[in-house]
Order: sequence, then C-alpha cells, then structure tokens
Amino acid sequence: MARPANQRHQWHLLLSLPVVLGSACFLATVSKAAEPKHLPASTEERLESDALKTAIMGALLFLDDTQIRQRHGLHDPRFDACSGDGCLPLVPGTGQALPLPLPFTNNRKGEWANFIHIFPDVLSPHNAENESIIQIQDSNMFMTTAITYPLYLFDETGLPEGKRSVTDIRRQAVDSIRSYQHEESFTFWPRLAGSSSDKERVGPLNIPMKAGSLQNVFPSRRKTSNDNYSTWSTDLFNPAINPYGVDALANIPADADDTALAASTLELAAAFDGADRPSPSLTEGLLKWRDLGRVREDGRDTWKGQDSGGFLTWLKDENVPREDRFMTPETGVIPLGVNNVDCVVNANALLALGLQGLGDSAVVGDVSALMAKAVEQHSWPECGLYYPQRMIFPYSLTRAYRDGGIRTPAMKSAMRRLLFDLLREQRDLAASSPKHAGAFSGGADPTYDLATGLALAGLLNIGEGIAAEAGVLVDYQKALVAAVDYLTSHQEKVQIKFGTTFNRDNDRFLFPNPKDKARKWDSGVFFSASNWKLAQWRSDSYTAAIVLEALAKYALAYEQSDDSLLNGPRLRVVSYGRNADDASKQLILTK
Repeated sequence: MARPANQRHQWHLLLSLPVVLGSACFLATVSKAAEPKHLPASTEERLESDALKTAIMGALLFLDDTQIRQRHGLHDPRFDACSGDGCLPLVPGTGQALPLPLPFTNNRKGEWANFIHIFPDVLSPHNAENESIIQIQDSNMFMTTAITYPLYLFDETGLPEGKRSVTDIRRQAVDSIRSYQHEESFTFWPRLAGSSSDKERVGPLNIPMKAGSLQNVFPSRRKTSNDNYSTWSTDLFNPAINPYGVDALANIPADADDTALAASTLELAAAFDGADRPSPSLTEGLLKWRDLGRVREDGRDTWKGQDSGGFLTWLKDENVPREDRFMTPETGVIPLGVNNVDCVVNANALLALGLQGLGDSAVVGDVSALMAKAVEQHSWPECGLYYPQRMIFPYSLTRAYRDGGIRTPAMKSAMRRLLFDLLREQRDLAASSPKHAGAFSGGADPTYDLATGLALAGLLNIGEGIAAEAGVLVDYQKALVAAVDYLTSHQEKVQIKFGTTFNRDNDRFLFPNPKDKARKWDSGVFFSASNWKLAQWRSDSYTAAIVLEALAKYALAYEQSDDSLLNGPRLRVVSYGRNADDASKQLILTK
C-alpha cells in the first residue's frame, strides 16, 4: 500500500479518521513447542476447562467494571462518567494515559475508555509494545460498537431481570451509539459545538481545536510533491476558502464503517433486547457511495483497481469545486477532498447488509468479488487503510461470511484461501518465536493477544466444513486448540474496582471485595490515523471483548455450525460469578 509522500504535511491525518499448507510441516513446527491437546467436540466438554470459564467470566467482569457510567466512583475518566469540566487527569508516570495537553478529560456514558497514542514509534522509548508516553483518551462510536458486538453471544433470558448484567451493558452501549446518528448515517466522533466558528462540528472530545496550537504543526504554505496535501493544507488556513477555521481539521463526514457497524449492532439489539429495529435506509444509503466512475484517487488503495464497485469510506460527494469543499461544515469535510476504498470498511458493510437481509443484492456480489480479490492477491495485510492490526481483516471478512450470512461463491473461495493464510501465519510465528506458539502476529501491532483473539474468531467463523473440504481438518483443529491455550494462559488478573460489578440488584456494595478479580489481556493496536505512525488507538476493553468473542465462539463449538449470528447458537446463562477465580464453580453456561 502506498504511503503519503511528505511526512511534514501529515499532522491532519491524526484527526482524519475516522500456498497450501502441508500438514506434516505444520504439525512438526507446532510439536517443537508443545503438542496441542485433543479438540473437545461439544460445548459441555469445552466448558469443563476451568481456564476457559475463568477467561470468559473474567472478560465479562472486566467489561462491566470498565464501562463508563455515572457511579459513586473514583472520578477516573477511564470508567467514571465525566462531563462539563471533565474528570481530573491521570497521574503521569503511572503507565496509564497522559491526557496532554488538557487539564481535564471528558467522556460519554455507555462507552469504554480508549486512548490515542501519539507518534508511538518515536515516543515509546524502551517500550517493546510501542505504547506512547503521550496518550489522549478518546470518545468514538467505533469502540462502543466493537466491544458490544460479542456480548450478543450471551442469552440471559433465563435469569431474573435484576440479574441480567450483560443485557444492561448492551442497553447502555446502544444508548451511546444512537447519540452518534446524524440523519441516515453515523459519525466516528461525537457532534460538538464549534471552537473556531459558531457552526456545529464533529470532533474529538479531548483534543483542542485551536488555530494557535495546530497551525504551527501544519505548515500550510510549503510546497510538497503531493498536490492534494499542498492544496488542502493551504486552503485549510485560508479564511476566504475556509471561514470556519481549524474546526474543519477534525470535522470528518459520516462514514461507511461507523454507519455499517452501528446498523449491525442495532439490528442485534432489536433481535435480542427488544430495541427498535434500525432503519433499512442506514445500509441502503451505503449503496450510493461506491467506487464507480471516479476521477479522483488518493493513491493509497491501488490494490482495488479502477471502478472496483467497492464502498467508499466517506459518505459525502468528493466532486465539489475547491472553493466549496469547506463551505458545508454541517456535513463534514472529506480529508484532502479525496475518498478511498478500505477493505475492512467493506467487510463491515457486508456484515451490515447481511444482518439487514440484503445479502442477496447485486451490490453484495460485486463487493464480495472485490474482497476475494484482496485475499487472492494477498493485499489484505495492508488494504485496511485505517487498520494497522494485521488480523482485523480476516476477522471482519469471516464475520460477514458467518454472522452476516454472506455466502456468495466469491466469499466461500475467499474463506478457503484465508484459512490457508491463517494456518501459515500461526505456523510461521511458532517457528520464529516458540514462546508464542499458538499465537498470531498483529503486524504493525507488536503485541499478540489481540491478534490471536481476532484470528481465532476468524478461524471459528470459517468453520470445519471448509477445512475438511480443503483437506486440512486436522491442522485446523490443532490450530484452534493452540490459539485457545495461548489466550487462556495469557490472561492477567486485575482488581475489580466497583462493588456493583455483576451485582446490579444491590447498590449498597460501593466497594468491591479485595479478593474479587477480573481478567484482561494486552491492549493491542486496533485503529490508526491514515499514516499508521502518527497516531494509534488502543484499549484494554477492546482486546478483552475480542478475546471474549473468540473464547465464547469456541465454547459454542461455533465451527461446527454455519448459522448466522441472528439464527445461530448462543451461550445460555444459568448463573454468573462475581470473581473470575470462582468461575469454575459459579459460572454455568449451556448451549
């Protein structure tokens, strides 16, 4: 994937988001580290594993404990609701977020904390995980939809209303998601009052949009080799063309990714929690923004070719005169004035179309063929322009195939090829780093837990039927067990912060029992600015949610079925625990 040529003019990208594997060789490689155990066949057999139940209960506790709510809490912006003047900043030197340059941090109820890591390659000295010393807490809808999704794998209808903790988490998240809707689409960031003008805008809660603080790092009059950068940056600070000032820098339009993810989550909320169904116009609106007959290109998505038929990222017309591109701030400003095609965005759009019953449309066939092209020519490790995490495309595309029910011939072909790719990825990592046997590499993400969770979910979505047809069923089954063993052996104990966590029927418990523990995993990189080195998003809660999805699907023996999420198996809850260490006895789940 081509990268923007001039690094001096890329500050705005921080804000512009928004081969067949031989079985003998594979088995020999894995056996050097540890021979994988036999794959239990049923949910009952798999849930006999104390490590698996501990990880599932631990992740649920962590997500409940860290969802941002109005509590009698610690006034910590990572989990206490902050508005108005915001919460007090976190203490530098603690290994937590450093919310510079703001004295206070704001957030929104129903979401989970996530942090923008600024220049992680430069500002992470002696840090193998590339965590920047400057981190800014962010509020965005993408995070909330992504974390909420796996929670729909749990069925609490057999519990009393006051005991339905996961349902309550989902409902609060959905309320937050709906607040990002603007007409018939959704935005990545919330809508805010203008700071350099009186016009409403979209933007980050905790990054100040002040001309004096940003213009110095955005050299508007220097010439570059990229006309888009040079023209756009010059126009941004030209009041005759942009009378709204630096608000335009982060005022990104509604996009296909967030609109698709919101539609998918709201569809699940309607199916399982009795919420109102989302309007079909959410996904139907995506159909008009496609890569057809375009004359503008930004040079970063050449993998697709011309007139690919793929969905465009930004839901706004890019064919406007230069003097008009900043003149409708209420509809957002396309970064650099040029749209693009992101393969992860397209996979998420397929999921939404499938869940809303549009999987048989001609457009789905066209986009499925484009996704198969990305897999066949092995463009997928980099065709996610905003996703440096290597395993997020296999996760997203297999989710559209399985959970969204997108079963076109092109998609099935893509699943077979992705299966071989994933098996090879796991094998190669085990060969190069035996201590990571069973895990997957995140590529630009130097951690392994998030990538392994994404890849394991992807393998389960593909299913054993395709593995059997491809002649690699034994290798496939061993890969599942190895990945599960890696994730369950890398869970980290964390103290539960609130006495009401998984105890919602009794608000008297303001403080937790010191013995009560949840579980977390390393927070990997899941999202980035267009230039991956400028800014990257991380979240402990997102990683916990992805690991939860992978392990819950494993517990369900998800690979043995081919039903969509709306019609497929879910984990029926009989009882929960309030301490992950007691999950072996207290957590009771059935299929």
